[in-house]
Amino acid sequence: MERRLRETGEWLKVNGEAIHGSTYWARMPQLGEDLRFTIRPDKAFYIHSLAAPGGTLTVEAPVPVRPGDKVTMLGHGRPLTWRTTGGRLVIDVPVAARRAGRHVWVFKIAWSA
Repeated sequence: MERRLRETGEWLKVNGEAIHGSTYWARMPQLGEDLRFTIRPDKAFYIHSLAAPGGTLTVEAPVPVRPGDKVTMLGHGRPLTWRTTGGRLVIDVPVAARRAGRHVWVFKIAWSA
């Protein structure tokens, strides 16, 4: 039990901004078994992947992303490339980003002004 609490604390150090001060995305709180969404109004949108992503993460939902927005994975210091195709958001997830995550991989869309 103690180990799990410590792991949860470590996860929150990296991903806490997607939890604290956020709310669920009322439009589509979950998508299938593997994706959940939170939002920090006027700041950022978060995609929580409950399964380890492969080389790409495809979100088949009307995610609020616009040209110029920056997409990152919390815990991985570099911006990720992304595109929208047919109403889907596709994020390229390099090996280094996949290795940086654990338990739940959180992708952040930082909205440009």
